[in-house]
Amino acid sequence: MKEQYLEYAKQHFEHYYQMNKFSLLREDQLAASALLEYADLLMIENTDTNIQKVFELIQEAKKKAGIAKDVLQLCAISFLKIGKTEEAASILKVLVNEDYNTAMNAKILSRIYVSKYLDTESRSAYTEYKILSQRVAQEWLFPMPKKDALSEKSLEEKFIRDQKAYLAMAYRCALQDYLRKARVSYEDAMQNLRPGSFSEEERVLIHSRLCSGEYSRRCIRQMNLMVAGLDTLSTFRKLKSREALIKYIDGKLRTIKGTIQQLQGKPVSEFESKDIRSLEKIFSFEQLTEDFYDDLRTKVMDQISHAQTLGELNLLESDLLQFCNEQKLPEPRCLGRAEVKSGSTEELCIYFEDDLLGSGANAENSEQFVEQMRLKIGESRKEIVNNPDKVAVYLRTEELFDSYFENGALPGATKYLLKQKAIAVVDDLTKHDYDLVLTIDGIVVVDRNKILDGTIRYDAVKTFSHGERQGLEIWYPDMYENPNVDLNVLYAVIKALGKIV
Repeated sequence: MKEQYLEYAKQHFEHYYQMNKFSLLREDQLAASALLEYADLLMIENTDTNIQKVFELIQEAKKKAGIAKDVLQLCAISFLKIGKTEEAASILKVLVNEDYNTAMNAKILSRIYVSKYLDTESRSAYTEYKILSQRVAQEWLFPMPKKDALSEKSLEEKFIRDQKAYLAMAYRCALQDYLRKARVSYEDAMQNLRPGSFSEEERVLIHSRLCSGEYSRRCIRQMNLMVAGLDTLSTFRKLKSREALIKYIDGKLRTIKGTIQQLQGKPVSEFESKDIRSLEKIFSFEQLTEDFYDDLRTKVMDQISHAQTLGELNLLESDLLQFCNEQKLPEPRCLGRAEVKSGSTEELCIYFEDDLLGSGANAENSEQFVEQMRLKIGESRKEIVNNPDKVAVYLRTEELFDSYFENGALPGATKYLLKQKAIAVVDDLTKHDYDLVLTIDGIVVVDRNKILDGTIRYDAVKTFSHGERQGLEIWYPDMYENPNVDLNVLYAVIKALGKIV
């Protein structure tokens, strides 16, 4: 039956092909798509006669595709399937210039140039490769061998290893961005449950919301929204352990149920501040999700590690970019542009604070603190840095400190306020670009030119160690891991700053 229906399909596609041979439309994307479908059918049989026919069909599809980039992309892939690399390269070159699927197309195109250079020592292929290298990120390029050329197989193995490293970094960044976004949404929903002293009116309101089940409903809703968002990431959706991961959160929710019911049974007259502290703890976003995200990161890294081909890695990359787009997250820099898709405008521009006119809580001792902290950081700055080419420390009295905050990519209003409070900057000069700004109040993270909300108190920073991984727990989910920084020295400085504050 399969053979019979394959033959029917070929007859109908051929009929459509003949009808459209002299069509009035110079560009016809529907016809182009049909021709590519017909070509795929003929490729199943893989005969010499069919290959020539397939070549003609793809050429015709290319003509009819016009400027439809998605159809041209399929034409390029079809050309590659039948070994017509020159024709594929001409399309890929156009797509790269048009910034369409740039990462994937640059990888394929550079591979074609390198293969041609290895086979024939073609100067034109070498020149085209060099031109391409000026247009796209280096990590997207299949490596061009030097004169003592490695074999193509060795080059491919190295390229796959490098791509795995870039992709692992990109997934870590994207998951961290998503977790940070989910935490902000969760804490907004649980707005009355945050650290601080509570008035009588607030205590009564919190007790009312607890007893009516409002906090429980909000918590459950936010957990559902968080997992639903992750389900738009194909890599998560297809994990064999997906259900087991979700059960981490399910288990945490079941564990806190008894405590919630116990607190709900208290009359409002007996409901005290310590009970609110207890609620803060059991409804803590970190407490509910930490095991879930730690294991999720591990499972995703394993999936990337087990990928064997560029095709598998390209699919994982495509899934991640689609996830970032749907969740309005910044594209991981190692995969392309790093701008935020939307929602990056600041609702309130704050350029000045109360301290400026001496009305802040620490106004009297502010200058004294600043000088003590600056001296403490200055004493250890050389020891903090392991590799001066990849990380730098700027003190507020230095010109490079001013240059850092003059960076046009930093958000306009927030950076002025941050600069007023900043004592020093630990500037990551690599593409990871994850900086720490040490301020009079604590640490502020600047992740790829985005100043993250919130200041982390110095005494809240902890060290962590998982196997070979070591770093600092800055603010869940942010973990500071930088091989170019002596984390032990940095941690000691942070603790010392905490004592001064």
